Amino acid sequence: MRIPKGAKRLGTLHVANMATPIIRATAKQWPGLVDGDATLLGCADDEANVIVVRDGQDPSQERDSVNHECVHRFLAASGLRNVIRDEVLSRRRPGESVEDAEAAYEAFEERIVRVATPLIPTTRLVLK
Repeated sequence: MRIPKGAKRLGTLHVANMATPIIRATAKQWPGLVDGDATLLGCADDEANVIVVRDGQDPSQERDSVNHECVHRFLAASGLRNVIRDEVLSRRRPGESVEDAEAAYEAFEERIVRVATPLIPTTRLVLK
């Protein structure tokens, strides 16, 4: 994986037995940090197997962002994301579109991640 010019590699975490690089970047350097009109604090890029945190956060917030995205990576890398997604989609209401069911899944995963993130011991990765 190539780090965009100006972005910084902060280290590596092992998530579900996969070495996952942690990168600090701006939204311009890593477009995955943009979701519609919002600029995210972080993102877990499953295709690149990388966690990206937005540049400019204070160290505590940056650690929280790494932990939050680590849970997303864990769900994807372990296969749990597919299990949960399949379960949520199998419970579609009559007449509910696939797009609405997918949005319901996305919201459900985010709730799981927000509940699980504070339970992760503080990341031992030293962020510079």
